Order: sequence, then C-alpha cells, then structure tokens
Amino acid sequence: MAIIGASLGALVSCSLSDSTQPEGDTSFIESNWGIEAPESAATVEYYSTDSDFQGGREDVYVISMEESDRSGYWNDSEYTLDSSEVARREISPQSISESSGAELDEVFFESLKCREPEERDQNYIVSCFNPTDGNFYVFEEIF
Repeated sequence: MAIIGASLGALVSCSLSDSTQPEGDTSFIESNWGIEAPESAATVEYYSTDSDFQGGREDVYVISMEESDRSGYWNDSEYTLDSSEVARREISPQSISESSGAELDEVFFESLKCREPEERDQNYIVSCFNPTDGNFYVFEEIF
C-alpha cells in the first residue's frame, strides 16, 4: 500500500485493521519516539503490514522535505551508518521493508545511510537517508 504526496498534517484516512494509525501519518512516530518532522516534510510513500491481534505492525515511511529544514534529527550529515550496521536481533530495514510490501532492492539498501536505531519496549525504529533521491526512509516495528 502506498500513499503518494500526502502532507504530514493532512493525512486522515485510517486503515481498516488499525483505527489508531492513520496511513502514513508520521504524528504516530512523533508521539511514540519524540521525532518531530519539519513543516515541509511530506510522506511521499507509505507501506505497512496489517496490524496483528495486539496492534503490532511494521511500517516504512518515505519522507521528503526541503533541504533548508534538514536540521536536528533530520540533519542528513549525521546519517553515517550503512543499513547493514543497524540490524538488531532479526530486525533490519530490509526485513521491515520485505514484510511491509515495500519493493526496495538490495542495491537500494547499499546506498542508504542511517542513524543509530532506537529500541523501546521491544519496538524498533531506524531512520535512513538516501542521497540518490534525497528522501528519508523511516523503518518502524511496533511489537
């Protein structure tokens, strides 16, 4: 499932399987992880698994933003780890991408630069930057 060109503030459609998570709305990331997106940020693609019976799921957010807004958490110069370096347990950007239905190939993952992942209560998030397309890719697993 993909959402194209959706503004972060304007996403209001809800998944039938999980009414607490509007599709592609990064305010969920803001509330769970304290990661605020700048005003120019827009979700250009979103992929997700269906929520399981406990609400668990895996999400991939593709976020674009103005270069002038890339500061703090979104400062792409701080994205220095290869995507292979951010795997935890069996969880990785590649595994989340596969589960969520995002069709990102191995060559794509080789170009990503990522931040150190965060884990809380068995939940996992890692943000990556793709210098090729200038977008941020946020991989999230909610347990």
